Amino acid sequence: MQPSPAPLSPTDAATAAAVWRGRVDDLVARAAVAMREQRLTDLRDMFSELDGWADEQRAYQARCRLAELALGFRPPQESLWPPVFAVTARRLLDALEREPREPVLLNLAMSFASASMRVCWAIIPAAAE
Repeated sequence: MQPSPAPLSPTDAATAAAVWRGRVDDLVARAAVAMREQRLTDLRDMFSELDGWADEQRAYQARCRLAELALGFRPPQESLWPPVFAVTARRLLDALEREPREPVLLNLAMSFASASMRVCWAIIPAAAE
Protein backbone atom coordinates (compact mmCIF):
# COMPACT_ATOMS: atom_id res chain seq x y z
CA MET A 1 0.00 0.00 0.00
CA GLN A 2 1.40 3.38 -0.96
CA PRO A 3 1.27 6.28 1.47
CA SER A 4 -0.89 9.24 0.62
CA PRO A 5 1.01 12.27 -0.61
CA ALA A 6 1.67 14.93 1.98
CA PRO A 7 -0.86 17.77 1.91
CA LEU A 8 0.29 20.93 0.18
CA SER A 9 1.41 23.82 2.30
CA PRO A 10 -0.79 26.93 2.03
CA THR A 11 1.88 28.58 -0.14
CA ASP A 12 2.14 25.57 -2.44
CA ALA A 13 -1.65 25.31 -2.69
CA ALA A 14 -1.92 29.00 -3.59
CA THR A 15 0.79 28.61 -6.22
CA ALA A 16 -0.89 25.55 -7.73
CA ALA A 17 -4.25 27.36 -7.83
CA ALA A 18 -2.65 30.37 -9.53
CA VAL A 19 -1.05 28.13 -12.14
CA TRP A 20 -4.38 26.48 -12.92
CA ARG A 21 -6.21 29.84 -13.03
CA GLY A 22 -3.58 31.05 -15.47
CA ARG A 23 -4.03 27.95 -17.58
CA VAL A 24 -7.80 28.51 -17.76
CA ASP A 25 -7.35 32.22 -18.54
CA ASP A 26 -4.82 31.40 -21.28
CA LEU A 27 -7.15 28.88 -22.89
CA VAL A 28 -10.05 31.34 -22.85
CA ALA A 29 -7.86 34.06 -24.40
CA ARG A 30 -6.72 31.66 -27.13
CA ALA A 31 -10.34 30.65 -27.76
CA ALA A 32 -11.39 34.29 -28.14
CA VAL A 33 -8.75 34.74 -30.83
CA ALA A 34 -9.77 31.48 -32.53
CA MET A 35 -13.40 32.62 -32.57
CA ARG A 36 -12.53 36.04 -34.01
CA GLU A 37 -10.32 34.47 -36.67
CA GLN A 38 -12.78 31.62 -37.40
CA ARG A 39 -10.17 28.98 -36.56
CA LEU A 40 -12.76 26.33 -35.78
CA THR A 41 -10.31 23.43 -35.74
CA ASP A 42 -8.30 25.24 -33.07
CA LEU A 43 -11.49 25.82 -31.07
CA ARG A 44 -12.41 22.13 -31.31
CA ASP A 45 -8.88 21.19 -30.26
CA MET A 46 -9.14 23.44 -27.21
CA PHE A 47 -12.25 21.61 -26.05
CA SER A 48 -10.46 18.29 -26.68
CA GLU A 49 -7.46 19.55 -24.70
CA LEU A 50 -9.72 19.95 -21.67
CA ASP A 51 -10.46 16.22 -21.68
CA GLY A 52 -6.80 15.58 -20.85
CA TRP A 53 -6.49 18.03 -17.96
CA ALA A 54 -5.63 16.37 -14.65
CA ASP A 55 -7.77 18.83 -12.68
CA GLU A 56 -11.33 18.05 -13.77
CA GLN A 57 -12.73 21.04 -11.88
CA ARG A 58 -10.50 23.44 -13.82
CA ALA A 59 -11.46 21.72 -17.08
CA TYR A 60 -15.10 22.20 -16.11
CA GLN A 61 -14.47 25.90 -15.37
CA ALA A 62 -12.75 26.34 -18.71
CA ARG A 63 -15.59 24.56 -20.54
CA CYS A 64 -18.13 26.88 -18.91
CA ARG A 65 -16.08 29.96 -19.74
CA LEU A 66 -15.68 28.87 -23.38
CA ALA A 67 -19.44 28.36 -23.64
CA GLU A 68 -20.11 31.80 -22.14
CA LEU A 69 -17.57 33.31 -24.52
CA ALA A 70 -19.33 31.72 -27.50
CA LEU A 71 -22.75 32.88 -26.29
CA GLY A 72 -21.42 36.43 -26.07
CA PHE A 73 -19.49 36.28 -29.35
CA ARG A 74 -20.58 39.08 -31.68
CA PRO A 75 -18.49 39.07 -34.85
CA PRO A 76 -18.58 41.96 -37.32
CA GLN A 77 -20.48 39.74 -39.77
CA GLU A 78 -23.48 37.79 -38.47
CA SER A 79 -22.63 34.85 -40.71
CA LEU A 80 -19.47 34.19 -38.69
CA TRP A 81 -21.37 33.39 -35.49
CA PRO A 82 -23.14 30.09 -36.39
CA PRO A 83 -19.96 28.03 -36.96
CA VAL A 84 -18.52 29.08 -33.57
CA PHE A 85 -21.91 28.41 -32.01
CA ALA A 86 -22.12 24.93 -33.57
CA VAL A 87 -18.63 23.86 -32.47
CA THR A 88 -19.21 25.04 -28.91
CA ALA A 89 -22.69 23.53 -28.65
CA ARG A 90 -21.40 20.18 -29.95
CA ARG A 91 -18.57 20.13 -27.41
CA LEU A 92 -20.97 21.00 -24.59
CA LEU A 93 -23.16 18.08 -25.62
CA ASP A 94 -20.08 15.84 -25.66
CA ALA A 95 -19.32 16.87 -22.07
CA LEU A 96 -22.94 16.26 -21.06
CA GLU A 97 -22.82 12.76 -22.54
CA ARG A 98 -20.04 12.01 -20.06
CA GLU A 99 -21.74 13.77 -17.10
CA PRO A 100 -25.44 14.35 -17.86
CA ARG A 101 -26.29 15.60 -14.37
CA GLU A 102 -24.01 18.64 -14.46
CA PRO A 103 -26.49 21.52 -13.84
CA VAL A 104 -24.38 24.41 -15.14
CA LEU A 105 -23.51 22.63 -18.37
CA LEU A 106 -27.19 21.72 -18.75
CA ASN A 107 -28.15 25.38 -18.32
CA LEU A 108 -25.53 26.46 -20.84
CA ALA A 109 -26.75 23.82 -23.31
CA MET A 110 -30.30 25.13 -22.84
CA SER A 111 -29.02 28.65 -23.54
CA PHE A 112 -27.56 27.39 -26.81
CA ALA A 113 -30.84 25.64 -27.66
CA SER A 114 -32.80 28.81 -26.91
CA ALA A 115 -30.44 30.93 -28.99
CA SER A 116 -30.67 28.50 -31.90
CA MET A 117 -34.47 28.66 -31.79
CA ARG A 118 -34.36 32.46 -31.90
CA VAL A 119 -32.06 32.27 -34.92
CA CYS A 120 -34.39 29.78 -36.63
CA TRP A 121 -37.43 31.96 -36.01
CA ALA A 122 -35.56 34.94 -37.41
CA ILE A 123 -34.54 33.01 -40.54
CA ILE A 124 -37.92 31.43 -41.33
CA PRO A 125 -39.74 34.68 -42.20
CA ALA A 126 -36.75 35.90 -44.22
CA ALA A 127 -36.66 32.64 -46.17
CA ALA A 128 -40.38 32.90 -46.98
CA GLU A 129 -39.94 36.26 -48.66
